[in-house]
Amino acid sequence: MADLDPSEALTGRGQRDNYATPANLLRRQALFAFRDPEQSSGGSPLARIEWTGTERVLDAGCGDGLWTRALQDTHGVASVVGLDLSSGMLAGTRRSLGESAGLVAGDVRRLPFRDACFDAVLCFWMLYHVDDPVVALGEFHRVLRPGGHLIVTTNSTAPRALDELIGEALEEVTGQRRDHWLPPFGFAAENGAAIIAAVFGETAAEEIAHAFSVPEVGPLLGVMESLRGPIELFVGETPDWTAVEEAATRRLEESIAANGPFRTEIRSVSFLATR
Repeated sequence: MADLDPSEALTGRGQRDNYATPANLLRRQALFAFRDPEQSSGGSPLARIEWTGTERVLDAGCGDGLWTRALQDTHGVASVVGLDLSSGMLAGTRRSLGESAGLVAGDVRRLPFRDACFDAVLCFWMLYHVDDPVVALGEFHRVLRPGGHLIVTTNSTAPRALDELIGEALEEVTGQRRDHWLPPFGFAAENGAAIIAAVFGETAAEEIAHAFSVPEVGPLLGVMESLRGPIELFVGETPDWTAVEEAATRRLEESIAANGPFRTEIRSVSFLATR
C-alpha cells in the first residue's frame, strides 16, 4: 500500500474497494435506526423540489438505491435512472429494487446520456469520491434540460464523536497520534457552494443535522468496520483490527455505562442549483 497516494482513500482505488458491494454502505446506513428526531434538524433533500410526477430523474451515484426507491415510492416521478460506478453495488441494488429498475454502470465524469435529457439530477453523499468534482458537475449541467434542477448533498468536515473515538482506539493500538485518520473531503459542506457555483452559478444551501442515540456497541463497530479499508489506505499500513475493535468496544461500553446511549451526529448540507 505504500505506493498509493493517500488521497485515494476516498477516491480511485479506495472508492472501488469500499463500494465493491453494498456491505459497507449498509453498515453506515444501519446507524439511522438510532436517529434521534428531537435532536435532529433539516428535512429530506428530496423536498428541495416540488415534484409533479412528470420528471425524468438521474440518481448519480445511486449506491444501494435508497433514494431511487424513495423517489419512486414517495414522489411517483415518471422515471428514475440509477447510475453507479460499482457493478457489484448495482447487482445488489437490482436485487433490492427488482429487475425492472433502470440501473446503469457509469462514471459521473463521462455520463452515458445525451444532452438535456433529465429534469433533475440527484448526487447524494457521493461527490467527495470524485477526484475532480467540477468535471462531474459539468456533466450534470450537460444532461439537465434548461430549468432542470440539481440537488447535491455532502457532509461537514467538523469532527464527530464517533470519529474521535475511532481515532483514539487506533492511536492506542498503533502508538501514532494523528489529527486525521481519513483524508479531508475535497467536496464538503464548507466549500461545496463555491465549487457548484463555478458551473451552475447561484446555489441555495440548507443544513441537515442527523443526531444519533445508540444504546449498543454493535452498530457503532459496524460503522468503524466500514471505514477500515479507507483508513488503511490513508495511513499506509494495516493496524491490528482485532485490537482496534477491542479498544473501541471498551471505550464505547464505558461511555454507555456511564452516560447512557452513545451520542454522535452527522452534519450535512444539501445544495440546490438550477440549469
